[in-house]
Amino acid sequence: NSNGDSVMSILKVDTLQPATGTRVSSAGHVVHSERQTTSTDVNVTSTSYTDVWTVNYTPKLTTSTVMFQLSTSIRLDRNGGYDNRGNIQILHNGSSAYSINYFGEYDYGNSGSWQKVSFSETTEYSNTNGSQITWKLQVAQSSSSSATSVRFGEATSPCGSLLITEIAP
Repeated sequence: NSNGDSVMSILKVDTLQPATGTRVSSAGHVVHSERQTTSTDVNVTSTSYTDVWTVNYTPKLTTSTVMFQLSTSIRLDRNGGYDNRGNIQILHNGSSAYSINYFGEYDYGNSGSWQKVSFSETTEYSNTNGSQITWKLQVAQSSSSSATSVRFGEATSPCGSLLITEIAP
């Protein structure tokens, strides 16, 4: 202005909407976040991967990054043996996003063992079309001679937590 004072304006809006009617997104900001829990109790006695928890998520945007942050416990037990091992796999739409094989412990006394492991892992999915994403947790024995069972959950509520965060591109 002419008297040398600086002019400041404040713009307040409730909604920003582009002319096309689609959302206005700032790159890198959280679009949506939700937490899923389960009290599922599954005892796996097979060397084949077994589904123990499935969550479906439909993205809010047609292109985004979706983060899945799992926190749970897995129990392994072996009665009268020395090796106690299991496998974990996480799938996104049927494709492996993470796996760890042969985790567990070895008992030098050969008398058996019981182990409860806190497990957490974050996987990332690149959403390119806005279609539903099926996230799946699977567990298995490492071998038929390495564990009596691999157990997800223990009927506690909740025994598993999955934080899903969608981030704008």
